[in-house]
Amino acid sequence: MAENNYAADDMDVLDFAKIVSLLPPYLPITDDFIAQISGTDERPERSEREHMVGWYQGQATTGSGQYTRNVPNRSAKRAYNRLLNPASVLWIAEAVGVDEQLVREAAAKALAEPAWRSRPRVAREVLPWELVFEKAKHLPKSAFILSKGKGYALPRLGLRRHHR
Repeated sequence: MAENNYAADDMDVLDFAKIVSLLPPYLPITDDFIAQISGTDERPERSEREHMVGWYQGQATTGSGQYTRNVPNRSAKRAYNRLLNPASVLWIAEAVGVDEQLVREAAAKALAEPAWRSRPRVAREVLPWELVFEKAKHLPKSAFILSKGKGYALPRLGLRRHHR
C-alpha cells in the first residue's frame, strides 16, 4: 500500500484501483440489478470493473473537463462515498466478498428508491465503506487467476466465476 496519513479504515485510491482491477468484471447480483434498471439483459459495453478502475485512478489527478477539481483525491473512502451510480456500489461490495444477502438487500432497497440520485446513498446505507474496506484490505493480489477472459477465479476466497 502507498504510504499515507489515512484513517485506519481508508487506503490510497491507486492501491484500491489495483485491487479492483483484479476482481471479476461481471457478477450475478450486480448484473441482475443493471438488467432491472436498464430493462435489458444485455451487458453494458464497459464492465463495472473497467468503470471503477478508471474512477479510482482518475481520483488521484485533478481530473478533466466537467470532472476538474482543484486538488486530487487520494482517499478511496471518499471516492466510494462520492459514487453516483448504485450499480458501482453494489459491484464493489459484491466483488470484494461482502455477504451476498447484504448485497441483495442493498440492491432491493436501491431499486425501490424512486429518486434515481438517492439510489447510491440507499445502497451505501446497507453497504458502508467500512464493510467494503474490511473485505478489500484482506484480498491478496496474488490469489487472482486469469481465466481465459471469462472473469477471475477466486478459489482461496470461495467465490465462483459467474458466466452468462
